[in-house]
Amino acid sequence: MRYFSLHLFVAAAFLFSCIPCQAEKIASGMVHGARVAPDGSLWAWGANFYGQVGDGTTVTRPSPVQIGEEKFWDQVAAKSVFTMAIKKEGSLWAWGSNDHGQLGGDFPTGRHQPGQVGLDSDWAKVYLGSYHVLAIRKNGTLWTWGINSDGQLGNGTTDDVHQPAEIHEGYKAVWAAAGVLHSMIIKSDGTLWGFGDNSMGQLGNGPVFNSPSPVQIGTDTDWAVISAGYWHTVALKNDGSLWAWGYNDKGQLGDGTTTSRKTPVRIGMDTDWMAISTGMSHTLAIKNDGSLWAWGNDEFSQLGDGGSTNRTAPFRIGTDNHWAAVAGGADQTLALKTGGALWSWGRGEFSALGNGTTSLQITPKLARVTAVVSGASPGMRSSAALDVGGSGVTAYRYQLDDGAWSGEIPVGTPITLSGLAKGRHILRAVGKNGAGDWQSTSWATPAVWYVGATHMAAGSGHSAIVYPDGTLWTWGWNNYGQLGDGGTTHRLLPKRVGTGTDWAAVATHFDHTLALKTDGTLWAFGYNAFGQLGDGSTTSRSSPVQVGQDADWAMISTGYRHSLAIKSDGTLRAWGHNNLGQLGDGSSENRLSPILVNPVQDWAQVAAGGDHALAIGGDGSLWAWGRNDWGQVGDGSTTTRFRPVRYGLDTNWGAVAAGYIHSLAMKYGGSLYAFGANAHGQLGDGGTTQQISPVMIGMYNCAMVASGSYHNLAVKTDGSLWAWGYNGFGQLGDGSATERPSPVRVGAERTWVAVAPGGNHSLALDGKGAAWAWGNNSDGQLGTGSTANRSLPSRVLTHTMRAWPALRILLLQGG
Repeated sequence: MRYFSLHLFVAAAFLFSCIPCQAEKIASGMVHGARVAPDGSLWAWGANFYGQVGDGTTVTRPSPVQIGEEKFWDQVAAKSVFTMAIKKEGSLWAWGSNDHGQLGGDFPTGRHQPGQVGLDSDWAKVYLGSYHVLAIRKNGTLWTWGINSDGQLGNGTTDDVHQPAEIHEGYKAVWAAAGVLHSMIIKSDGTLWGFGDNSMGQLGNGPVFNSPSPVQIGTDTDWAVISAGYWHTVALKNDGSLWAWGYNDKGQLGDGTTTSRKTPVRIGMDTDWMAISTGMSHTLAIKNDGSLWAWGNDEFSQLGDGGSTNRTAPFRIGTDNHWAAVAGGADQTLALKTGGALWSWGRGEFSALGNGTTSLQITPKLARVTAVVSGASPGMRSSAALDVGGSGVTAYRYQLDDGAWSGEIPVGTPITLSGLAKGRHILRAVGKNGAGDWQSTSWATPAVWYVGATHMAAGSGHSAIVYPDGTLWTWGWNNYGQLGDGGTTHRLLPKRVGTGTDWAAVATHFDHTLALKTDGTLWAFGYNAFGQLGDGSTTSRSSPVQVGQDADWAMISTGYRHSLAIKSDGTLRAWGHNNLGQLGDGSSENRLSPILVNPVQDWAQVAAGGDHALAIGGDGSLWAWGRNDWGQVGDGSTTTRFRPVRYGLDTNWGAVAAGYIHSLAMKYGGSLYAFGANAHGQLGDGGTTQQISPVMIGMYNCAMVASGSYHNLAVKTDGSLWAWGYNGFGQLGDGSATERPSPVRVGAERTWVAVAPGGNHSLALDGKGAAWAWGNNSDGQLGTGSTANRSLPSRVLTHTMRAWPALRILLLQGG
């Protein structure tokens, strides 16, 4: 389980740091490799005859070399003898061989360093075949180019294409894969399609005839992820089951045989597969528990099992449970652990492993010196883990903040830091080489992160805030006692709740409130007709009542009539209204006390919406459940979900926010995605069309995001505040009542550190610790002493706030 600090909480807005853990961060070509480092820099190594390394030369590189000095790279892809990468703003770059126009232009001699493909900046994903390319734009359209000898471009012809060309207008693709001569795509409706070479049954549609146009593979609508080897294909479904088809001479399908398959066959009965990758004739996969599995060709020990015997069924590699991403090459394998360390094994010819040699490596080995902090994210825990290693590194020492350096620690011995105080932390590490020298070249990039949380909450007509002195204050609408002051009188100014100084966090939605104390106990007050207070009754409460007797609550979030909370052991609890599955327990039965949700998954963050919920797993995966008539669950459908469903297999989600019928999710690095209802422009994509799957919007470098009923607020890493969506009451704070379908900057004269949008009003905290409010004020929810609406930020009239040194904008890294 993942562990949380009891002092780190939230109600739909989060601060977090970064552990990029996704397949797009590493790529293995025929005999070269590339990776995007946690700081956004790009590195490559191996054979470089065609300039595929991208360093401007054709010199083979035995160890990783940085490509340029920029740190804005988001993902990288490699196959045969060329490489492509996407920057965080969405531009696409290519280099290496260009024999068939696969670089996206007419470059007779290829390119020896990254060159941009066109001028567009809306590319979302890119997939490489031997000499052809599939790419998906942010709007879901599919584009192909390069060699087309077998119809692998899917445009109905066999003519090569030297520039990106859209195929089948109207297609909305969410995933793709490219083999040597065939291509596969998953559409937004979950259907699976293939085109190109089918001589080995690798398309999976039964016949072995090539298809120059996409053909649907079966009728299932629950395909999630796909990977294409040279002549075989492997895929995962939404339920975590594993499927394969195509050529099987080395057992690469994993069904226990060496018989080729013309249609998808299920591999075993497990439903906990998380990630897949295919090499030339071997296959790799990671399970939800972080274990690594391999099967197929092992002639060059590319399976990593210490031998060279082919495997016809999935075989676990070692006992480690910290694998995060894997990439199969021709006869070699690359992988990342959750701390960001790069490992490689298999055939080392032309330095394809990046470990400084050309030797065969029969088991996983660290490819270069790394020192990466994990544990401070995802989530908001005050603990972290450090794992240092690298080729030629035998030991390490570390320093936390400005403290003393540690003693010598053997490589492969991770250390855990816990009980970290609120504020900024920096961790440094240095490695010792085999000669016993501590070299400056073995210094790892320092890891910087922050521990802190927002202490504000905005409901439909009331507001709440916890001050640094541990006091809790509320104001606004109070018809059900949601202010917790013992009465039901509306308040135009903040009033203190009780006399306690041990409050730590607060969350509120429509007309009920949850609050955490520093001892980890959970308290509730307000409306309770559906059991949303969790005290075992349906009696509304005007004063705080304790929810059970547990003292290990770590994070809280409130929905319209339901509540969610995460405990310090990473388990998720839910209670309250459940007519639309918003509790995620598989039923529609209301719950008057907290119940356990999906016990096999540990959780890092949670956000309750109107009648739906979003959550991030401890591994950085994205999940959602509940009401889905507007696509707010984001699974490509409008079907209500009574249990958590996972979106894709990415493990780099960092924050979630849930509106009434829309949702937002942020990846590490600050890129923002939205889905659900959009009538008021609340998705921020510039339009008003609903989206049933996450779409990237034009917001980058975000540090936190939060959703009100129909509007949103976000703070960027530079401290700027942005707003979009419904604005009928001035809740965006831009001085108008005009709806904004794209983010607009608010309060440019200040630096902002925390936000909490409500029904139709907003709260925010500036860098000096002052609280501000704007929007609807009909019930006094702005705390200004009046009921006049405000379309610009106005100071909340309460006792003087001291500065909050723990609340600083978090510098996010990665993508």
